[in-house]
Amino acid sequence: MYNLDITNHSYSGPSYDQVTRDGMEILYRCESIFVASRGNFPNRWGTAVDDPMYPACFTADRVINVGGSGTDGERKVNGNGNSGMSVEDIDDNASQSMTHFGVDVIAPATTALVLTTEAGTNDYHEFNGTSASAPHVAGLAALMQSFYGDELAPEDIERILENNATDVNDPFHDPETGYGRIDVEATLQQLIWPQFQVIHFSGATGTYDDELLALQDVTLNEYFGTLGLGNYLAEAHDITYSFSHVIPETAELIDSWVRNSTSNGFVAGIIGSGHYDLPALNGSVKIFIDEANAEIKTRLFKVTHQQFFGTYVDVIDTWVPMDPSEIILNYSLHIHDPFAGTEIAGLNLDTEIALFPNPVNESLNLYLFEGLSSSLLEVYSLDGKLIEIITLESVTNNRITLDVNNYLPGIYFVHISNNGISFTATFIKL
Repeated sequence: MYNLDITNHSYSGPSYDQVTRDGMEILYRCESIFVASRGNFPNRWGTAVDDPMYPACFTADRVINVGGSGTDGERKVNGNGNSGMSVEDIDDNASQSMTHFGVDVIAPATTALVLTTEAGTNDYHEFNGTSASAPHVAGLAALMQSFYGDELAPEDIERILENNATDVNDPFHDPETGYGRIDVEATLQQLIWPQFQVIHFSGATGTYDDELLALQDVTLNEYFGTLGLGNYLAEAHDITYSFSHVIPETAELIDSWVRNSTSNGFVAGIIGSGHYDLPALNGSVKIFIDEANAEIKTRLFKVTHQQFFGTYVDVIDTWVPMDPSEIILNYSLHIHDPFAGTEIAGLNLDTEIALFPNPVNESLNLYLFEGLSSSLLEVYSLDGKLIEIITLESVTNNRITLDVNNYLPGIYFVHISNNGISFTATFIKL
């Protein structure tokens, strides 16, 4: 189970700050979601609209890079902001969302669309720019995690969010709007369990192909086995691993991706040109993944010599970060199985609560463990309104039925509590 931190970074600047970059890498290795605003043009630094701004333009797969949208849902440009004539409105209307350098998605960025709380008061005030856009994406990431049940990795969040954005520019990804404008409803629909599932695969395999690329000067910035800090000579190897997996016969594979935050290998770097600093960013590349098999490539280094004042000295051959047979690689499958949920298979009734069917039209079945037989059940709408309270005096065969015929279509939360134990689950009323 993932208990993700989600950090929102509504600031930007043109200077590449290594301390911030290192902090972002630490967050990534801790499986934290890093959301950052792309930046606005014109700005006080006088940059071009397509110049990089940080931290949004750090390594692409570590950051969800958020641009802004205007009142028409397109990229925020000069003219599609607030149409009022106040000084603030004029400034808002003239601003543009910056482009290129890995924009992933766009979200509202104009005072006509965004209000935020005002510090030290009970009031709201207008908010604009990509600093307003990024919190929308951070909020959607949090909603996804809550909705699916704390089972999503950071890479799952970003990929599903991007896959379900509304394309507003060139097809697929483009440098101005990324994958498009975020769509909360479409995104959550792809996470309705059990018809939609995100399945994690992880492990090492003895089945791999080893391609020796070149000799490479490398710099180690942390200890690996008996190797200390310093400059070394190493063989660069691309290792392609083969995995197999099983999904239900009735399931369709929607998409797949690697989960690099918890993988051991290195991303590909420059070969044969100067020193290559290690450890580089954890990483791997998907060669292909289908319904039954996967091939994933990563880069490893076999250190053979250490450098002292321009002289190479033999050392015991050492794989960095570890031997190919010990490398752990991770990937995810996003599947749709329209026949899933006909049975509650594998449910541990000592520790879990489950809802079925979900989505639901009329009667919702709740499966819960016996310790909750005398509990308080509350149903809330997505906006936090209390819809119903039920006292559970007895539970038959770990199951109760909730009549939702009169509920309006939408997303609801079921909260059950008893003697300090509580559970929350989510369902969709059609």
